[in-house]
Amino acid sequence: MKVTLQVDGVEMTFPKEEVPFEVNPIAIKRSCFQMKRKDSKQEAMRQIILEAIGEVQKNPARYGKTFWTLLPEKTWVTKTVSEFIKLAKERGDHLANWVEQALEWAQRIQNGETWKAICNEPDTVKWYRLVMWKYGYCRLVGGSLYLNHSACYIQHYDYTTGIDIYHTVPLIVLYK
Repeated sequence: MKVTLQVDGVEMTFPKEEVPFEVNPIAIKRSCFQMKRKDSKQEAMRQIILEAIGEVQKNPARYGKTFWTLLPEKTWVTKTVSEFIKLAKERGDHLANWVEQALEWAQRIQNGETWKAICNEPDTVKWYRLVMWKYGYCRLVGGSLYLNHSACYIQHYDYTTGIDIYHTVPLIVLYK
């Protein structure tokens, strides 16, 4: 099942709890991300997307195949980073890393969502996403019911394995 929305006659898909969101890294057009953005949030996301596309080109065996991201329904108050990593492995393949998160953003742009919707407007999902960021630490990405952060917001705090985290779900990667 896909979650879709009609905007000006164009059908768009977007991430939603318990609904896998398809990302096809090879089909993402680098040209969509070549032009510098005037808005600083959009430009920061564009730079991360370009870096992720570079990772796909350097390592197509790891990042070149189609995958799905999944936001599980939150049924807990708090979990540690270790518990989120374990849950991601139980529900899918693994906890998404920064490359996979950036490729999801790129897919959303390519699917027709606007830069403004992803970078400047409040996130449409209920919870932060836990993502394995660079250098082996986790970061919270996106917004939540409690704060009006955009979908591409990246909290600049590195979480380690034993830390309890609230208002968060793991961003799970699935392969079919």
